Amino acid sequence: MDRKSYLGASRMQKRKSISDLELVAVREAMAAAGPLEEDEWLMFRSLLKEVSFQKKEHLIREGQVDNYLSFLFNGICRDYVIKDGKEFTLGFHFPGEFVGSYASFVTGTASRIYVQALTPVIIVRMRDSELNELYRISHNGEHIGRFFAEQLYVLKENREIELLTLSAFERYEKLMEEQPGLFLQIPQKLLAEYLGMTPENFSRMKRRSAEQTG
Repeated sequence: MDRKSYLGASRMQKRKSISDLELVAVREAMAAAGPLEEDEWLMFRSLLKEVSFQKKEHLIREGQVDNYLSFLFNGICRDYVIKDGKEFTLGFHFPGEFVGSYASFVTGTASRIYVQALTPVIIVRMRDSELNELYRISHNGEHIGRFFAEQLYVLKENREIELLTLSAFERYEKLMEEQPGLFLQIPQKLLAEYLGMTPENFSRMKRRSAEQTG
């Protein structure tokens, strides 16, 4: 199927309307991967669907296969795993980022993580089968896919390096500098898990930071 016929067929599918703001946000995120021709963008946008999740709902659970490439338009999500009955927070996702179990999405295997909405969330997404077809007929499609994979890999590697090379206080200060809104929107327990410290140590970090800035 060529670009013209594929675009026409996809427009016939019933999808929840995507707002102009959502489309602009998705296109800006894709632009970071490189130039996208107008007909390629039209094909991509024709496949997008808006989905909402309530606070504490899961976008994906361990054992499920993630069949969607999802862009977080509004709200905050977290990745976590469960080991010996205890939850361990791996990271957070904010508006303007792609969210989900990317390893599951790429390989078609069961997810090893949970992705949960910490606030009411709106995502814009498309199915893997549709994206793969877009990759096949789009000149820049494969490049964009590799870019997203590389970005997620870099985030994972940076997280691992920080845990090994930065002190608890340095990790706290870095997080506060990069995402100051976290401290108002995410429970302290989850932030402590993410930073690799106990809630008690996290409280001490907050007091120490307040003393230094005050």
